Amino acid sequence: MKTKSYLTLLFVVCLLFISSGIINAQQSIQASPTRFIAYSLYNFSKFIDWPSDAFSNTFQIAIVGDKNVYQELLDLAKNKKQGNATYQISYFKNSNELSGANNIIYLSNFYSGKVHDLSIKISTHGVLLVTEREGMSGQGSTICFVTADNGTMGFELSTANAVKSQLKVHTQLEKLALKVD
Repeated sequence: MKTKSYLTLLFVVCLLFISSGIINAQQSIQASPTRFIAYSLYNFSKFIDWPSDAFSNTFQIAIVGDKNVYQELLDLAKNKKQGNATYQISYFKNSNELSGANNIIYLSNFYSGKVHDLSIKISTHGVLLVTEREGMSGQGSTICFVTADNGTMGFELSTANAVKSQLKVHTQLEKLALKVD
């Protein structure tokens, strides 16, 4: 049990280290599921190579169904850039409201079951579909957040779905995934 908690803490620390390049080892990190998801989404934007035409001035992340993740990510990405593009974080109550050319679409647990319909409905060229339910890669999700029985969080990665979306995942991100298929 302590090992899984330690691994989760190590994963969060690695994500923070990778994104900022600097870490203060004396600070303790309290990672709630909301914070874990928000920081992960932010880091996914940094450790995936996007098609050259995927974005220009704005890098768009759509959050469906989880206002807390939206607020956390909005605060995190404030005044930051993905290359030369500014982040635009949008919140949608449900997947039917999705609009715009989003680079990342995150479906909260309640809406994760809609990933198959969504992957058919949208052009997946340059779009990273992320869900909060284990095993959704078979339905079209590229990354699925998972929670172990003891409450620790991680993610599964579908490299096949990444290729379909013309996304190239950095090996550092692959190494952090609990499962890669």
